[in-house]
Amino acid sequence: MDNIELSQIEPELDEGKEPKSEEDDLIKNIYRTVCSLVQHGGISFADSQLLLKLKKSPKLCKALVTNEKDPDDPHTSGMTMLHLACQEGLLKCVKYLNKLNPQTISHLSTAQWTPLMQACEAGHKPVIRYLCEGQAELLLNVTEHGSAMHSAITGRNPLEIVKILVDLINQQESVTLIVPETSSHDSDESTKKLVNLADKSGVRPLYLACHTGDTKTVSFLLKCGADPWLARTREASVLHVCAERDFQEICQLIVEVAPKQLLYDLDSEKNTALHTAAEWDN
Repeated sequence: MDNIELSQIEPELDEGKEPKSEEDDLIKNIYRTVCSLVQHGGISFADSQLLLKLKKSPKLCKALVTNEKDPDDPHTSGMTMLHLACQEGLLKCVKYLNKLNPQTISHLSTAQWTPLMQACEAGHKPVIRYLCEGQAELLLNVTEHGSAMHSAITGRNPLEIVKILVDLINQQESVTLIVPETSSHDSDESTKKLVNLADKSGVRPLYLACHTGDTKTVSFLLKCGADPWLARTREASVLHVCAERDFQEICQLIVEVAPKQLLYDLDSEKNTALHTAAEWDN
């Protein structure tokens, strides 16, 4: 384990001088906290992107220390150190921070991201497994931005992270998971709840995967019980989305499992998916 000295992180504030302002004092405090985090967590100085981010942004330092939301700087967005550590995949940092303040695990940034959503979007598997250990309910938390599943599908490694989330929900059958479409609690039903989870605007994982053209993730979601009929939004069905973008393979997967009425379902413009395909010359 590296022995990190404070002077390695903050030479500009480590010359025996008093801080010039309250913000300087906050920056000095957070550098000390991160230094302690590095020493106790065994994270090498070279690998810790967290330190680099903190050094480059005094505003970020202030926001992280005070845990306040800074509307003037969209990059802070009320993020805690745990958010940032999850985003960077720093598992030992995550464990250390979670021990210091377990409540932070459910903290929402201004953009409505949880630490788990940050980890899912970035594709950090060990961090995701740690955050969900004994807390399967975190997988079904929905914010204005979405959920862990939504973040995974729009993230860096969709299929692999989606599979991990499904595994995690299956490992914890005893937890009570409430979704309007079903009331039973076995592992299969828990999986269906997860893959059919709607965000606050009504968008479900299958719709997102179709929208991005991710054939393999669409196929996996369907095998897990994602419902093509349920996955429509107010504007269009998953077939409309695929027809517009000429995702023929995904269309085939949907048609094989969807009820026939989906073929005749109308979008907000009163078009069927076939009309949409013709309109876009697909």
